[in-house]
Amino acid sequence: MIRDIKIALESLGHNVFRSFLTTLGIIFGVAAVISMMSISEGAKKEIIDNIKQLGLNNVIVENKSYDDLKNDDRSRNLSKGLTINDSYVISEILENSVVVSEIFSSADVTIGSNIVKTDIIATDEKFIRIKNLELRKGRFFDSNENLNYKMVCVISDKIANKNFIGENPIGKSIKIRKQRLNIIGVFKSNTVSSKAADGIEMTSNENSIIIPLFTMIKRKGKSTHDAKIDRITIQTKNENLVFKISGIVGTILKRLHNDIEDYKIVLPRELLAQAQKTQRIFNIVMGTIASISLLVGGIGITNIMLANALERRKEIGLRMAIGATKRSITIQFLAEAGMISLIGGIIGIGLGIIMTFAISKYAEWDTTVTFISIVVSFIVSVSVGLISGFLPAKKAANMNPIEALHYE
Repeated sequence: MIRDIKIALESLGHNVFRSFLTTLGIIFGVAAVISMMSISEGAKKEIIDNIKQLGLNNVIVENKSYDDLKNDDRSRNLSKGLTINDSYVISEILENSVVVSEIFSSADVTIGSNIVKTDIIATDEKFIRIKNLELRKGRFFDSNENLNYKMVCVISDKIANKNFIGENPIGKSIKIRKQRLNIIGVFKSNTVSSKAADGIEMTSNENSIIIPLFTMIKRKGKSTHDAKIDRITIQTKNENLVFKISGIVGTILKRLHNDIEDYKIVLPRELLAQAQKTQRIFNIVMGTIASISLLVGGIGITNIMLANALERRKEIGLRMAIGATKRSITIQFLAEAGMISLIGGIIGIGLGIIMTFAISKYAEWDTTVTFISIVVSFIVSVSVGLISGFLPAKKAANMNPIEALHYE
């Protein structure tokens, strides 16, 4: 076997440029497979991570936009959308679940001499638990501060780092439309892709400030009973209860909203299953497209090996005349095809990794080079070479040695 490999390398070395051109098909094919699989894997990880941030054991209820409502629902105008009362009723019925209300808004906030555009999240003390927020400094507000309309807030670490350089933000204050709030904590922010999930709005909390829910309601001059809210999140004990809980929540809201579906119920667990199914299809499509390059490379190997067999008819005839068997001739040509694909596969893997990092850096896409993508690409490239070299090898082995020796 080692002898056959040496002969194959010597044969390829006689025409380096042609061998290199043949190898290019495999190189670009393998590089395409690795880069495409890396893009696909990166997108998959990004989507799944973002959906998991919503909590797989959560049931989320959001207001529908006015345009999403049916025409008859608009005309009946029997429901005002989600309110604090909805949250109260759900929490009373689902005693073993954690229920959190949220109101979203944006505002220009004065921090020292800076005016910063921020996202305001108004919620209650259970928010830190249901969202798994990690505090960098200080603490989160408690139920007393929420119920007593305290002017406190928790800011993201990004806001803190930009506006309190070299200072401890705890104890400092910010102003939201002339109302001063004291900073009591700093939380670790996260980024969320806009393509994270269908059916629910997901945004980054990098520029977010979290304040007590009742403080927001009082600031707007609304009643704490029927104030409108944007989202209700119900955290179940485990993932197996989400479908049962979502059914109960749907029944409660249907009664409270007079059969008007001006809300939508979203299950992150379902979104994850949908995202994984879509990603599998995406992987197949991406892999098929990338595999076309390998197929083209295989055709190139077949062509060059057929040409080699024709050009080296005298050599083949001579070897067969002095005792070489059909098997040894077949192995020699398969070894040459295998070496072309082997060398192309190794170079293609390196190029694919370089392409992946380049895409990640300049296109700012999340990419993930996996060990399995490298192994699959390498095995496929070698297999393509051997399969492509089989026909030329058989043709060379079946030559008549007398005719081969007389070939000019």
